[in-house]
Amino acid sequence: MVDELKESAQRLLKTLLKKGADDAIVHAQSARLKQVKFANNKIAKAACDNSSSASVFVAKDGRTASTSLKRFDVKSIEETAQKLLRFTSSLQPNPSYEGIAEGPFKYVGIARGFDSRVNALEENGVDVVESAINTALAQGAERVAGVLEWGVHEEFLATSRSVSASQKGTSLYFSLRAIAGEGSGHKVTASRTLSFFDCNKAAGQAGELASWSRKPVACKAGEYDVVFDALPFSCLLDTVGSSASIFSAEAGFSFLAGKLGKRVASPALTLYDDATLENGFNSTSFDDEGTPSQLNLLIKDGLLRTFLHNHSTAKRYKTRSTASAGLVSPQAWNLRVKPGRHSFDELLSETRNGLYLSNLWYTRFQNYASGDFSTIPRDAAFLIKNGELMQPVKGMRVTENMLGLLQRIKALGRTCTQIKGWEVDTPCIAPSALIEKVRITRPTS
Repeated sequence: MVDELKESAQRLLKTLLKKGADDAIVHAQSARLKQVKFANNKIAKAACDNSSSASVFVAKDGRTASTSLKRFDVKSIEETAQKLLRFTSSLQPNPSYEGIAEGPFKYVGIARGFDSRVNALEENGVDVVESAINTALAQGAERVAGVLEWGVHEEFLATSRSVSASQKGTSLYFSLRAIAGEGSGHKVTASRTLSFFDCNKAAGQAGELASWSRKPVACKAGEYDVVFDALPFSCLLDTVGSSASIFSAEAGFSFLAGKLGKRVASPALTLYDDATLENGFNSTSFDDEGTPSQLNLLIKDGLLRTFLHNHSTAKRYKTRSTASAGLVSPQAWNLRVKPGRHSFDELLSETRNGLYLSNLWYTRFQNYASGDFSTIPRDAAFLIKNGELMQPVKGMRVTENMLGLLQRIKALGRTCTQIKGWEVDTPCIAPSALIEKVRITRPTS
């Protein structure tokens, strides 16, 4: 399949240049994806999807544009190139464009990025799901729903600046939500290899949380010290990754804008963007311009150390690319937190009067630039009294400022989990976190 992608990408690149493009990028990808959905303790759907597509970027006379295509026959390639260049010529020049990365480059593969055993799930994916359902039920869940997804991905990148790169990877994702009475629990697991993929563990934890929280009471508004599990903490970190893109800072959508070298979080937080991470869900050997991937230190001991750049933005800011290029804007790959020293029980023991939150959803900003936001705790949540989990609670909203919240991180757990999900678009490798004086309001306030 890589050979076919390579042939199609190179043909399209050659056509674009022949028709007058100054710069061009063709990023062709194919995927063989499998999925098993389940609801009400039963398999609801098993599906297979084979797809191929290409993302295309062109620059001509200082004007830039991008598109995508899913057909790679000679006629489709010719028509796409012609339409894209005609459209590009109708645009105003892009004053911020400074070119794309100049190759050629040498690349290093991602450790544990591909697992040939993943294909074997095609025969027993249903068995994996049924085992997880039974595990959750055995831990006290009454109903469960979720999805198991896995697949093989191949890609080829070709640019007008002497880049020719390819890679192959696998991915596995599992999400299960368990219900018991009025309580619920939600856990996910994500991996590139089967060695680090445990659906039964996630299912058992979700079942336990649902069982423990089956009779929640309304939570009173106020300030609480909150232990965020890895899943909700990752929801918060995802917004940090987005704000670390220089594109977001320039567009007015970043609470980190203007704060390079300044304190933006507690000294307890050190945060990396790591595209080279072993078994990292989004790890890659190269970015969308072909620049070899690297480890970027975003926040060190609470201080903002860098924004994420592609070749063009790096040139404008007189710095180096962080190998973060997407075709539209720089982006984070895998957000990784330097773990702390505390066990989960020790984080609880540090909390006299607080809350434990196992999940968040609908994290929405009222003001991106200032960092004012709100988010809704979902699934199991508990009062903490003198270091002990107590009464399950419901009916809460976190109404906060992201910078203030980050600066009140008191302690981090020492065990990190790889998180990917609906509210975590950028994979996070994160621990639990204890954050002080979190403002909890009622949803109607």
